[in-house]
Amino acid sequence: MRLHIFLLLLTTASYASPWPQFRGPEGKAVSDEANLPMNWSQADGVLWKVEVPKWSFSSPVVWGDHVFVTGALEENKLVVLAFNREDGKQLWRQEFTATAEALNLGPWNTAASPTPATDGKTLVCVFGGGDVIALDYAGSVKWKRSLAFDYGEINCQHGFASSPILWNDRALIVVDRNPLKSDKEKKPASYLLALNLETGKNIYKVTRDTQSSWGSPLLYTNNGKSELVTGSQAKVLTHDPETGKLLWEAVGLADYVAPSPAYGDGMVYVSSGRNGPTLALRPNGSGDVTATHIEWRKSRGGPYVVSPLYYRGYLYVLSELGIIECFEGKTGDRAWKQRIRGRFSACPVAADGKIYCLSEDGLTYILKPGADFEVLAENNLEGETGCMGTPAISQGNIFIRSDDHLICVGQSKGTVAAGNGDGSKVDPKALVELLRTSGYHDNDNGPYIAAVEKLAELKYAPAAEVFPHVIRKTHYDVSEVAVKGFSELGEAAIPGLLSLLEDRRDFIQWEAAAGLARLKSAEAVAPLRTLLAKGKPLVRLAAAEALDAIGGDAAIEGLVTSAKDEEGPVRQVAMDALGRHLGQNALPHLKEGLKDADRLVRIKAAEALGKIGGKDVADILTSAAKVEEDPGVKAKIEEAGK
Repeated sequence: MRLHIFLLLLTTASYASPWPQFRGPEGKAVSDEANLPMNWSQADGVLWKVEVPKWSFSSPVVWGDHVFVTGALEENKLVVLAFNREDGKQLWRQEFTATAEALNLGPWNTAASPTPATDGKTLVCVFGGGDVIALDYAGSVKWKRSLAFDYGEINCQHGFASSPILWNDRALIVVDRNPLKSDKEKKPASYLLALNLETGKNIYKVTRDTQSSWGSPLLYTNNGKSELVTGSQAKVLTHDPETGKLLWEAVGLADYVAPSPAYGDGMVYVSSGRNGPTLALRPNGSGDVTATHIEWRKSRGGPYVVSPLYYRGYLYVLSELGIIECFEGKTGDRAWKQRIRGRFSACPVAADGKIYCLSEDGLTYILKPGADFEVLAENNLEGETGCMGTPAISQGNIFIRSDDHLICVGQSKGTVAAGNGDGSKVDPKALVELLRTSGYHDNDNGPYIAAVEKLAELKYAPAAEVFPHVIRKTHYDVSEVAVKGFSELGEAAIPGLLSLLEDRRDFIQWEAAAGLARLKSAEAVAPLRTLLAKGKPLVRLAAAEALDAIGGDAAIEGLVTSAKDEEGPVRQVAMDALGRHLGQNALPHLKEGLKDADRLVRIKAAEALGKIGGKDVADILTSAAKVEEDPGVKAKIEEAGK
C-alpha cells in the first residue's frame, strides 16, 4: 500500500499540470493551476533564461521536467531542443536538414512556427516545409515524414503555421494550402492527416475543400462525441477524428483565418480576420449547419492572428493592435471593449482566476476575468522582443519565448512598476510629414502605426489629407490602423472615407463604411447602396450597418433591399434596423423574416416585433411560434410575444 501511494505521488509530481500542445491542455489555453506569479521583471521573478534560435515562433510545451521548443537555423536546418524545467539546463538538441523549403514566409511566420505536441512519451514536431519529426524523451528519432515529398509542396499564402494535436494513437495535422502549381484542374489540395504515433504511417488522409488558412485544429468532446473543429477559408469545417469524415460545416468566416477555435460550456467559437467575423456555434451538427447551429455572430472585430479565449463564461477576443473585447459566451452580448498597449501575436491564456496577455515586446498584462475590465498587473521583460509564441503554464511557472530566449517566470516578492505610457509632447505637424513620405515596408512599421494612432487620438483634422495616402501606400498593418482611426478626425475625414469605399480591399471598404456610420454622413448613403448591390458579403454587411446608423428615407430604402440579401447576416441587420426605423410599417418585412431559413434572422425578426408590440404583432408571433421547429428560436418568439 505504501509503495502504491509513493508511486502515485511520484507520478503526480512528475507529470502534474502539463502544457502538452499549442494553447495547452485540450488546446483551450486554460490551466487549472493556482498560486501563479503576479509580478515579475528581468530583475526579479525570472528563475532562468536560456538562448533559443531567433525567428522561430513556435510556443514552448511542457511535460513533467521537460520543456520543448523547436527552431529554424541557417542553411535549411531545423532544430528541436529539450530543457530541464527546474533550472533551464539543456537536456538535448537535435538538428535536421529540411527536406523542402518553407514557402512564402513573411515577417510574421517562420519555418518553425507550428508548436510541437506531446503525450508524455512522444514529441511530434511539424515544420513549415512539411517535415514531421517524432522523437522520444531521450531525443532519439522515432520516425520522420516529408509531407512535401509525399503530397506536394505546401504553397500556403504567407507560409504554413498549423500545429499538430495528439489524440489516442495518432497525430492529427491540418494542411490548408492553395492548389498545387502542377495541377491544371486546380483541385482542392488541402487535407487532414492522421499519423500513427509509433510508426508515422497514415491512419487516414482526407481532402478538405478549402485553401490557405493558418490556424490549428481544436479537439473537444460534447455529449460524448469527439469532434475536430477548424477555421478555414470562409467557413468552419469539423471532422470525426476517428475516421477523418467531414461531420458539419458552416459558412460565415473571412478569407484569412489564422486564429484557432475556442470551446467552452458546449459552444464552439471561431474568429477570422482581418477584422472579420466571430461565430458562436452549437456542435454535433450534420452537413451544412449555417442556418441552424450559429447561436450568435459578430460581423467584425475578429483578430488576424490571435486566437480567442473562452474562460469562466466569457469569450475574450484580442486583436494584434491591443483591442480586447469581452463577450458573454452564451448570448454574445458585449461586456466591455478596451485597449491595452502593444502589438500582440501570442494568444491570451488563463489560470488561477486571471487572464495573461503577452505583447510582442515582452509586456504581460494580467486581467481580471468577467464583466468588468480591470488590469491587475503589468509585467515588463525589458529588452525582450519578438514574443510571438503563446506562453505555457506548468507547475507554478510561466514559460515565455522571445526572439532570443526561453524564459521561466516564477514567484516573485517584487512589485511591478505602474504605468507604461509616455507623457512626452508630440508635434502633430511632424507626424503628418512623417506619414506623407511613408511607403510600403514589410518590417519596422512601428513608427508609422504610432504616428497614425497619435493623430487619431489628438483628433488632428489636417491629417485627413494624408490618411488616404497612408492607407493605399503602406503595409496593410498601417493601413488597417489608419482606416480604423480615420473617423476620429471628424468631418474632414468624410471625403477620404468616401473615396475608400471603392478600394479593392474589402477590409478597407468595410472600415470606411463603419467610419462614415460613426460620422452619420448623409453623403455616404448613395455609395453605400451601391455596395449593397455589388460588394462582397462582409462589405454588404458593413454597408447595411452603416445605413442603419445614418438613417433617413434613402437609407431605409437600402435596408429594405438588404432584407432580401442572399447572406443571412445582412438580413439579420435589416430585420433589426427596419423594426426600429419603420415601426408598424415594418411588419410585412418582419413577418417574412420569421420564415427565414437562417435561425438568427428569425430571432432578430421576433425581437424587433416584440419591441414594436400591439395586437397585430402578438397575432403574428403566436402564429410563428406554432410552426417554429427550433426550440431556441421558438423560445425567443414566445418571449417576444409576452
